[in-house]
Amino acid sequence: RDAQESRGLGDVYKRQNISYSTLPNMGQIIAGHNKKLLQEFYESKKEKTIERMCNCRGPCPLQGKCLTRDIVYEGNISADAIDDKQYIGLTSTTFKERFGNHKKDCNTPKYSQSTTLSSYVWQLKREGKNPTVSYSIKKHSKSFTPEIGNCYLCISEKLLILKADSSKIVNKRSEIMSKCRHKTKYLLQNF
Repeated sequence: RDAQESRGLGDVYKRQNISYSTLPNMGQIIAGHNKKLLQEFYESKKEKTIERMCNCRGPCPLQGKCLTRDIVYEGNISADAIDDKQYIGLTSTTFKERFGNHKKDCNTPKYSQSTTLSSYVWQLKREGKNPTVSYSIKKHSKSFTPEIGNCYLCISEKLLILKADSSKIVNKRSEIMSKCRHKTKYLLQNF
Protein backbone atom coordinates (compact mmCIF):
# COMPACT_ATOMS: atom_id res chain seq x y z
CA ARG A 1 0.00 0.00 0.00
CA ASP A 2 2.84 2.46 0.87
CA ALA A 3 4.47 1.70 -2.44
CA GLN A 4 1.25 2.55 -4.27
CA GLU A 5 0.94 5.85 -2.37
CA SER A 6 4.54 6.80 -3.11
CA ARG A 7 3.99 6.00 -6.80
CA GLY A 8 0.92 8.18 -6.70
CA LEU A 9 2.92 11.08 -5.23
CA GLY A 10 5.57 10.62 -7.87
CA ASP A 11 2.91 11.01 -10.55
CA VAL A 12 1.72 14.23 -8.87
CA TYR A 13 5.25 15.67 -8.88
CA LYS A 14 5.71 14.75 -12.54
CA ARG A 15 2.49 16.50 -13.45
CA GLN A 16 3.50 19.72 -11.67
CA ASN A 17 6.75 19.99 -13.66
CA ILE A 18 9.00 20.99 -10.78
CA SER A 19 12.33 22.21 -12.06
CA TYR A 20 15.15 24.53 -11.10
CA SER A 21 13.40 27.49 -12.73
CA THR A 22 10.26 27.25 -10.58
CA LEU A 23 12.01 27.01 -7.19
CA PRO A 24 13.95 29.78 -5.40
CA ASN A 25 17.72 29.51 -5.58
CA MET A 26 19.94 29.44 -2.51
CA GLY A 27 20.79 33.14 -2.78
CA GLN A 28 17.12 34.10 -2.69
CA ILE A 29 16.46 31.88 0.32
CA ILE A 30 19.39 33.39 2.26
CA ALA A 31 18.47 36.96 1.26
CA GLY A 32 14.87 36.42 2.38
CA HIS A 33 15.98 35.00 5.71
CA ASN A 34 18.43 37.87 6.32
CA LYS A 35 15.80 40.45 5.41
CA LYS A 36 13.37 38.93 7.90
CA LEU A 37 15.96 38.93 10.71
CA LEU A 38 17.09 42.50 10.00
CA GLN A 39 13.51 43.75 9.86
CA GLU A 40 12.80 42.23 13.29
CA PHE A 41 16.01 43.81 14.63
CA TYR A 42 15.16 47.31 13.35
CA GLU A 43 11.59 47.08 14.62
CA SER A 44 12.80 46.17 18.11
CA LYS A 45 15.38 49.00 17.95
CA LYS A 46 12.70 51.47 16.84
CA GLU A 47 10.37 50.45 19.69
CA LYS A 48 13.09 51.16 22.26
CA THR A 49 13.63 54.74 21.03
CA ILE A 50 9.90 55.45 20.78
CA GLU A 51 9.33 54.52 24.42
CA ARG A 52 11.15 57.53 25.76
CA MET A 53 12.49 60.66 24.10
CA CYS A 54 14.17 62.29 27.11
CA ASN A 55 15.46 61.25 30.53
CA CYS A 56 17.02 64.52 31.67
CA ARG A 57 16.61 65.56 35.29
CA GLY A 58 17.15 69.21 34.51
CA PRO A 59 16.73 71.23 31.33
CA CYS A 60 17.17 69.08 28.22
CA PRO A 61 19.91 70.20 25.77
CA LEU A 62 17.73 69.18 22.79
CA GLN A 63 14.24 70.38 23.83
CA GLY A 64 13.02 67.01 25.16
CA LYS A 65 14.48 64.83 22.37
CA CYS A 66 17.91 63.95 23.74
CA LEU A 67 17.46 60.16 23.29
CA THR A 68 17.02 60.51 19.54
CA ARG A 69 19.42 58.48 17.37
CA ASP A 70 20.79 58.92 13.84
CA ILE A 71 20.56 62.71 13.59
CA VAL A 72 22.47 65.62 12.14
CA TYR A 73 22.36 68.46 14.66
CA GLU A 74 23.34 72.10 14.78
CA GLY A 75 25.06 73.81 17.68
CA ASN A 76 24.50 77.55 17.84
CA ILE A 77 27.48 79.19 19.59
CA SER A 78 26.89 82.59 21.11
CA ALA A 79 29.27 84.69 23.20
CA ASP A 80 29.74 88.24 24.46
CA ALA A 81 30.06 90.88 21.72
CA ILE A 82 30.44 88.53 18.73
CA ASP A 83 28.12 87.21 16.05
CA ASP A 84 26.64 83.75 16.53
CA LYS A 85 28.35 80.85 14.79
CA GLN A 86 27.02 77.40 13.87
CA TYR A 87 28.54 73.96 14.26
CA ILE A 88 27.08 71.00 12.36
CA GLY A 89 27.62 67.55 13.81
CA LEU A 90 26.15 64.07 13.66
CA THR A 91 25.53 61.11 15.92
CA SER A 92 24.48 57.54 15.26
CA THR A 93 24.12 56.95 19.02
CA THR A 94 21.77 58.95 21.21
CA PHE A 95 22.32 62.69 21.21
CA LYS A 96 22.75 62.55 24.99
CA GLU A 97 25.91 60.41 24.60
CA ARG A 98 27.30 62.84 22.02
CA PHE A 99 26.37 65.82 24.19
CA GLY A 100 28.34 64.30 27.08
CA ASN A 101 31.42 64.15 24.84
CA HIS A 102 30.92 67.80 23.79
CA LYS A 103 30.64 68.85 27.46
CA LYS A 104 33.87 67.01 28.30
CA ASP A 105 35.67 68.55 25.30
CA CYS A 106 34.50 72.09 26.09
CA ASN A 107 35.27 71.90 29.84
CA THR A 108 38.58 69.96 29.96
CA PRO A 109 41.65 71.71 28.51
CA LYS A 110 43.40 68.51 27.37
CA TYR A 111 40.46 67.77 24.99
CA SER A 112 40.40 71.29 23.54
CA GLN A 113 41.38 70.08 20.05
CA SER A 114 39.01 67.06 19.87
CA THR A 115 36.42 68.71 17.62
CA THR A 116 36.12 71.97 15.74
CA LEU A 117 33.39 72.96 18.22
CA SER A 118 35.68 72.51 21.22
CA SER A 119 38.52 74.34 19.43
CA TYR A 120 36.29 77.34 18.80
CA VAL A 121 34.84 77.32 22.34
CA TRP A 122 38.34 77.22 23.85
CA GLN A 123 39.45 80.05 21.55
CA LEU A 124 36.56 82.17 22.86
CA LYS A 125 37.40 81.25 26.46
CA ARG A 126 41.03 82.36 25.95
CA GLU A 127 39.74 85.70 24.62
CA GLY A 128 37.72 86.16 27.84
CA LYS A 129 34.28 85.71 26.29
CA ASN A 130 31.58 83.46 27.79
CA PRO A 131 30.51 81.01 25.07
CA THR A 132 27.22 79.12 25.30
CA VAL A 133 26.04 76.43 22.91
CA SER A 134 22.41 75.57 22.15
CA TYR A 135 21.50 72.55 20.03
CA SER A 136 18.76 71.71 17.54
CA ILE A 137 18.04 68.81 15.20
CA LYS A 138 18.65 69.57 11.52
CA LYS A 139 17.88 66.20 9.94
CA HIS A 140 17.12 62.54 10.68
CA SER A 141 19.02 60.06 8.48
CA LYS A 142 19.99 56.39 8.61
CA SER A 143 23.56 55.52 9.41
CA PHE A 144 25.45 52.86 7.49
CA THR A 145 24.06 49.33 7.33
CA PRO A 146 25.40 46.59 5.02
CA GLU A 147 22.09 46.17 3.20
CA ILE A 148 21.87 49.89 2.38
CA GLY A 149 25.54 50.21 1.45
CA ASN A 150 25.67 53.98 2.05
CA CYS A 151 25.78 56.14 5.15
CA TYR A 152 23.05 58.72 4.63
CA LEU A 153 23.92 60.27 7.99
CA CYS A 154 27.44 61.24 6.87
CA ILE A 155 26.16 62.36 3.46
CA SER A 156 23.53 64.60 5.10
CA GLU A 157 26.11 66.20 7.39
CA LYS A 158 28.46 66.92 4.48
CA LEU A 159 25.63 68.40 2.43
CA LEU A 160 24.55 70.69 5.28
CA ILE A 161 28.17 71.84 5.77
CA LEU A 162 28.43 72.62 2.04
CA LYS A 163 25.15 74.58 2.02
CA ALA A 164 25.97 76.60 5.15
CA ASP A 165 27.24 80.17 5.00
CA SER A 166 31.03 79.90 5.26
CA SER A 167 31.27 83.09 7.33
CA LYS A 168 28.90 81.72 10.00
CA ILE A 169 30.01 78.10 10.26
CA VAL A 170 32.75 76.74 12.51
CA ASN A 171 33.21 73.45 10.62
CA LYS A 172 36.15 73.14 8.28
CA ARG A 173 35.68 72.30 4.62
CA SER A 174 38.15 69.43 5.03
CA GLU A 175 35.45 67.57 7.02
CA ILE A 176 33.63 67.00 3.73
CA MET A 177 36.39 64.64 2.58
CA SER A 178 36.40 62.57 5.77
CA LYS A 179 35.67 58.85 5.67
CA CYS A 180 32.50 57.35 7.17
CA ARG A 181 33.12 56.19 10.76
CA HIS A 182 30.03 53.97 10.86
CA LYS A 183 31.24 51.31 8.40
CA THR A 184 33.99 50.01 10.69
CA LYS A 185 31.62 48.37 13.17
CA TYR A 186 30.37 46.08 10.38
CA LEU A 187 33.81 44.86 9.31
CA LEU A 188 34.46 41.16 9.67
CA GLN A 189 37.38 41.75 12.03
CA ASN A 190 34.96 43.18 14.64
CA PHE A 191 32.90 39.99 14.92
